[in-house]
Formats: sequence, C-alpha cells, structure tokens
Amino acid sequence: MLIKHFMSKSPVTVKADMTLQEVSEIMRKNDVGAAVVADGDEIKGIITDRDITLAIADGCDKKVGEVMSKNVMVIPEFAELYEATKLMSEKNIRRLPVVNENKKLVGMISIDDIMMILITELSNIAEVIVRPSKLL
Repeated sequence: MLIKHFMSKSPVTVKADMTLQEVSEIMRKNDVGAAVVADGDEIKGIITDRDITLAIADGCDKKVGEVMSKNVMVIPEFAELYEATKLMSEKNIRRLPVVNENKKLVGMISIDDIMMILITELSNIAEVIVRPSKLL
C-alpha cells in the first residue's frame, strides 16, 4: 500500500516568521494538529499543537521558527505504508510530510491516518471470517 493513496493531499503550510497565535488559528480552521513550515517549496520544519502548547505554557511569545522542530523526517509518496510506520516508530514521531521525487511537499501522513487504514482493513478481514462460506 503506497503512501500516496492514503496521505492528506492538502498539507497545511505556514511560514517561520508567523506568530504562534496566527499558526494556531490556521491549524484550528483546517482542523489539523500540525503544519509544515515552508519557504516556497523548501521544508524548513514542522510545528505541532503540542509545540505551541508547550511554548505558551513556558510563557513565551516566540515566532514559529523558534518553536518548530527542525531536521524534519519526510517520506516519499511512493514509499510503502509499512515504511512510514517503521520510521514513525524509530524516530518517535506521529506525522510525516510526504514529498515527491523533487522533494516537493505533496501531502502529510499521520499515525491517526494509519490507524484508520488498519482499522478498516481489519474490519474487512473480520467480515470475511464471520461470513458463511458459500462452498457448503
């Protein structure tokens, strides 16, 4: 199963010089827990709702670029789903920006997306198991 078939195809992007308030409003409006920090097509970082919460709890009034996670792990759109789960597990992360062969951002995949895929697949398997066989 390729990442490109399951990723969110419209990742939310923000700029490093935005305020945490601005980014919070954008994330709320788009109902997402993370945004990719970009400068044009170049991925600079990722900021999550947790990053914002911790920064506010520390009483800071910083810009996104000061709070975001840098050195962001990305995954190619033609990678297999298991590669995303392995990378997330190894790096202890919940979201991965998805890039094309030119390293351009084309989507986002999250651990929640993967859980929903697995739940659907397991449900489909369960239906087959409990369905009476037509061979009898």
